[in-house]
Amino acid sequence: MRFDAEVEEEARKLAPAIAAAVEGRALELEEAVARARAAGDGGAARRARLLKRLRSRLLNEWSWVEDRGLFVDNVRFRLKRQMALATRWHPCANQPLLWDVPTKL
Repeated sequence: MRFDAEVEEEARKLAPAIAAAVEGRALELEEAVARARAAGDGGAARRARLLKRLRSRLLNEWSWVEDRGLFVDNVRFRLKRQMALATRWHPCANQPLLWDVPTKL
């Protein structure tokens, strides 16, 4: 799959923020696992397993690795693929978003 310069640049700009968001959500899920285990009620173990599975899936889907630079590269590559597919299959993907269009008030 080929990526044009605009897709490359946009993915490069977005990747650090999206990587941080993925890591933040993973941390929230990890904390939720700890709270579920601490609850100790009848469904606590099941909730903890589910939350742990969600966290694993999130990190796997975004190709998380401990090396932050490598993780941002993984996110950037995934974004490039998704953006290239969007421009290929969706006719409006190359159009400016409504809030990007200058308007007169």
